[in-house]
Amino acid sequence: MLELTEEDALQRLRAQDPAALSWLIGRYNRYVASIVCAVLGARCRPQDAEELTADVFYSVFRRAEAISPGKLQAYLGAAARNRAKDFLRKQAPIEADLDTVTLPDGANAPEQELLRRERQGGNRGNVPGRPGNLPSLLLLLTARAGNCAGNGADARRSAHQALARQSRTQKNSTTGGCRMDVKITDLLDDFEDGWLPLPAPKHPTHTQTERLVKQRLGVSRRWMRPARKALLAAAISLPLALGVLAGALSLLQRSRIDLGVDNPDAIAEYSEYDAAEQNTAGAQLLSSFCAGKRLIAYISVPDVTAEMNSAYRTAMDTYGMSLWSCRAKPYSVWAKQLSYDEAAQTALLRVELRADEALAPGEVTVELCFDSQENGRETTGALVDTVAVPIAPSASLQATPELTLSSSFLEADAAVQTLALDAGTLRVTLQAPRLNDYLAARGEGALDALVKGYFGQDTEHPTELDAQVAYRRSWNRALNEAFTNAVILYTDGTEDDLAALFENEQSFFSPALVETLESAGIYSFEAALKRPVSLPAVRAIRILDVEIPLNK
Repeated sequence: MLELTEEDALQRLRAQDPAALSWLIGRYNRYVASIVCAVLGARCRPQDAEELTADVFYSVFRRAEAISPGKLQAYLGAAARNRAKDFLRKQAPIEADLDTVTLPDGANAPEQELLRRERQGGNRGNVPGRPGNLPSLLLLLTARAGNCAGNGADARRSAHQALARQSRTQKNSTTGGCRMDVKITDLLDDFEDGWLPLPAPKHPTHTQTERLVKQRLGVSRRWMRPARKALLAAAISLPLALGVLAGALSLLQRSRIDLGVDNPDAIAEYSEYDAAEQNTAGAQLLSSFCAGKRLIAYISVPDVTAEMNSAYRTAMDTYGMSLWSCRAKPYSVWAKQLSYDEAAQTALLRVELRADEALAPGEVTVELCFDSQENGRETTGALVDTVAVPIAPSASLQATPELTLSSSFLEADAAVQTLALDAGTLRVTLQAPRLNDYLAARGEGALDALVKGYFGQDTEHPTELDAQVAYRRSWNRALNEAFTNAVILYTDGTEDDLAALFENEQSFFSPALVETLESAGIYSFEAALKRPVSLPAVRAIRILDVEIPLNK
C-alpha cells in the first residue's frame, strides 16, 4: 500500500487522486466500519455496514477540501456516526440518543460497570429495549484490550483518558451521587487502528469498500488496481508435483461442491481439465466456469508452506482479507483459499474474475500472488505462478417484459426494459425518468431533498453527482425489493426461489455502470448467482406475480 502522511493524503484527495483513496480505505476502513456497527448495534447487517462504510469514504473523497490536516480521523468518525444514525432514523422512530450510555459513578471503574452489563446481557444505557451493544467498546475498555498488539497498558490508559474527555458528569437529585453520559463511538476516536481487534463477519473488507466506492464514483474497475512487483518463485520439484497430481481428484470434487455443480454435463459453460496434460510442475487448472462477464477458476497451487497457510487463515479470520491477490489484466480478480493439504503443501484456490463487458473467447493469464499483512494492512507479495484459463463462448436467455417497477422512496415508476440471464448472472435494465426531469417535476430544493433523504440530513453541499448516486441506488433498492419473492421456472415443471440463488442474499443487484446511460434514464443492474443454472432447463421468471418467458 502507498505510504502517505495525512497532509500528503489530503492534498492528493483534493486532486481526486485514486491512489490516495486506496490509501485512505486501507488505513481507516476497519475504524469507520467499527463505528458504523457500534451505532447500528443489533441492527448491523453486513450489507448495511458495507454500504454505510462506503458512503463515508465517498463523502471524504468528494469533500476533501473541507478537511484540515490533523482532523481526518475525527472527520471520518463524525461522518460514520452521522451516516449510521440517519440510517437508523429511516428504519424506525428513535426517541433516545443512539450513541449515549449512562454509567453510575461508584466504586467500580466505568469499564468494569460496562463489563458487568455485557456479562449480564444488559441494555445499552438509556436506550430502552435495545439489546446489549458494547463489544467494540469493551474490547477497548476492559482487560481484553491488554491483549491487543502489545498495547494493553497504553490502550487502557487511553480508555480512561477518553472517558474523561468524552463523558458528561451530571448530578443525581435522588441519590446525591453522579452519573456519566458517555458517547460510545467517540471513544473510538482515541485509539489507533491497529488496536481494534474487530470480528470479521460484520465488517466489510477494504476490498469490498473500495469496490462500492468506485461504483458510487462511476469509475472503471481497473481504476485503482495496485501495481505489484513480480518475482519468480523457486522451481518445484517433480516428486512433489506427482504427489499433487495424485490428489487432483479430491480437489476437483471440492471445487464442484464449492461451485454447486452436481451434474457437470448439464452446464455447458463449465469445464474440467486433465492436470497431466498441462505439462507443468507448478499450479494446475482443475476446472473453470465462464459465463458473460464472470470467470471462475479452481486452481491447485503446490509449494504452499504451513506458515503461508497460517498467515492466510489469520488474515481471513481476523480481517476478512485474502492474502491470495491475483491479477489478470485488465480485469478485477478476487481469490480465496478453499482448502490446504499440509502433507502435500498444496492449496486449492477459487479465483473469480469479473469484467466490465462480456468476456471474449480466447484465453486469460492469471498471475497468482501471495501477500502479507500487518494489523489489517496488506503488503504486496511475490508472484507465485501463472495459469492460463480458457474462455469459451457463453449463451444467454432474453426477455422484453411489459413490467413496471415502483420506487416508494422516489415516488416514481420505471419500465423494465430487458431481462437477460446467463448461466451465472441475471441482468435487468430499467427505463426510468431522467434525473433532471425527475428533479424539475418536484420543483425547487428537489436535489437537496433527494440527496439528504438518501444519505442523511447532515449531508453538506449536495452536488449533482450525489444526486446521481442517490437516484441510481434508489432504483437498485426498488429492484432488490421486487425480486424478494421472484421464482425461476423450469421446463420440467419445477421451480426455484430465485432470491435464494443470488450470491448476495440481502442485496441481490448492483449497478452495471458500463451499460448504464444516466443522461437517458437507462439503468442496468446485475445479480450474480451462487451456482450455475442450466439454461436449456429454464423456461421463465416470475416477478411481481407476472410470469416472464425467457428466450434464446
